[in-house]
Amino acid sequence: MLWVFLLVASCNLSQTVSPGLVPEAAPGLVVTALSEDGLRVAGASVEVWPANLWPTPNGSGPTVCGKTDDQGRWRTALEPGTWSIVVRKGGLAFQKFSGSTDSLLDTLHLETNLMGIAPGPGQILSIAGAGVATVSGPGGIFHLDHLPSGDLRLGMFTTTALAKTLVALPPGMHAMVRIPRDSLPSRLDPLLVDSLVAGVGQNLPITLPRQALGDQGGFMITVRFQRQDSAKNVSVVNWTDGAKLGLRVDWHGADTLVIQVNGKTLIGMGIPLPMGSQQFGLSFDGTEVKFYLGQENLGRITSSPTGDRSRWNPPLFAQTGISQVEWIALKRGEVVDGWFEQLAQW
Repeated sequence: MLWVFLLVASCNLSQTVSPGLVPEAAPGLVVTALSEDGLRVAGASVEVWPANLWPTPNGSGPTVCGKTDDQGRWRTALEPGTWSIVVRKGGLAFQKFSGSTDSLLDTLHLETNLMGIAPGPGQILSIAGAGVATVSGPGGIFHLDHLPSGDLRLGMFTTTALAKTLVALPPGMHAMVRIPRDSLPSRLDPLLVDSLVAGVGQNLPITLPRQALGDQGGFMITVRFQRQDSAKNVSVVNWTDGAKLGLRVDWHGADTLVIQVNGKTLIGMGIPLPMGSQQFGLSFDGTEVKFYLGQENLGRITSSPTGDRSRWNPPLFAQTGISQVEWIALKRGEVVDGWFEQLAQW
């Protein structure tokens, strides 16, 4: 059972301040929202949070909030100090840190999503001054959605302290991080990932939606799993149309890898799949399908599966011979160098 909670705090009527409450000449914070083509954005929501507030699920809302006027501006009076200003509209956002009497002008960009693996379940993770928090679920998997882009201050509550780090997310980016067990570095480098699926506690096989990797174009996918028995056959991935079209990856016995791609078969003798945690990955760049065990490239098959993927069945993972799937990470589109190698180090 997945028990992940997400907070995206919203304004209530007692917290809302209208732009007209503060006279034009009065000192205070002034926020102006622009679109990417430089136009002022009316009706954008504005949230003001204490800069060093690390929210928790079901915590309190922003100190004050409102909406920009027809000139894309919003103003309010604040107590002296440093504040976090979060502006949103229609899947676009920005976050700025400001004094109580500053004039801010910034551009709304596509929101971002951050997912990852915490040291275990039940960890509270949050973004400072943004009103977004979550609790990691089985396997430590967490998701923080609808985030502004930029250098985000990510925090994780431990039993004794709050561990903090920076994560840089460009606009519209879906990314993944691994939070180490011992201590957080000052900055975490995210990895491009469209989806991160928790496997701990799920019944096997795990089925992803047929459209998870799209009908055409490139993709990368990795599954981290535990082998059940070194003598039994293992079905890692079965993503076919029930006949010859599609992808299928199996291990026969202890060390024979069998890969099928649209009727072509690659057999690798002497490629052991040990017991314990293993990571298998495959990528397609439009011409070649490549296969990885951990950081090792096992081989490639030239193929063109894009035209027939719309007729493939939903992909199955861990159909036989696997006791547990830890997680599945996938990315659509361009194949990224070093993607499998970085995941293998996690």
